Amino acid sequence: MKILLTFIGNNDCYIDEKPGAILSILKEIEFDKMYILYNNEKYLKPASDILRYCRKNHPQLEVFYQEALTENPI
Repeated sequence: MKILLTFIGNNDCYIDEKPGAILSILKEIEFDKMYILYNNEKYLKPASDILRYCRKNHPQLEVFYQEALTENPI
């Protein structure tokens, strides 16, 4: 089972324009599950957009998102 564990960031918020890192990696590697971590509520909408994108383009992928209590994921 392949699992992608990732933080969502500012560059992941552009689905229709230029795909960010999360969508770019999904174009290259197939995963069974993806966990999107966020540290600010402003990322809930982009995470939801990615979930919607995945349901349409990667229906086999299970997507979850979860708040991570950290100021800076780097």
